Amino acid sequence: MFCANCQSDKLQKLSLVHESGITHSSGAVGGVGVGVGVGMGGIGIGVGGGTTSGISVNATARRAAPPARRTTSGSLWFAICAIAVVIAIVNHAWVVAAIFAGFGVWAIFTVRTCNEWNRTEFPRLWATWDAAYLCLRCGTMAAPLMAPAAAVTTIEHPEIPVQARALDSGPNALSNEAPPAASA
Repeated sequence: MFCANCQSDKLQKLSLVHESGITHSSGAVGGVGVGVGVGMGGIGIGVGGGTTSGISVNATARRAAPPARRTTSGSLWFAICAIAVVIAIVNHAWVVAAIFAGFGVWAIFTVRTCNEWNRTEFPRLWATWDAAYLCLRCGTMAAPLMAPAAAVTTIEHPEIPVQARALDSGPNALSNEAPPAASA
């Protein structure tokens, strides 16, 4: 496999680039403190502790991140709107009921649009991402070529034998002649 941009064979799969650029960290801290109070008089002692955790993503890993499914809180909005419509109808607040009904329709449309996108577009984007590589020479992120561009030659001359279609890009690659002998 070769880079589509520079024909380098130094490629790394995007999923590996993304995974290797994520760092998970965690830690624990603790301490003891002693204090002297003035006024009410007295000595105080305190003990404290805590934990921390985090995730760090480097810039290359962020560039190599997989596509994300679309998510929406439309179902929650629909439920809220449905409850609001029922309350508004019970209280004979027709304008408020109509407004919340409109928001409910919008929520349904949003959920359906996201679900449709996740069903049709997301698999295509995921497959494209899954087939892509990062060129470690030029930084291009793309699907690789199976042969370097220089090796893909088209020979239309019928007198040139098939053996001449070698991947050699040297001066004698398309010739039936033997290479010149080296002079002493």
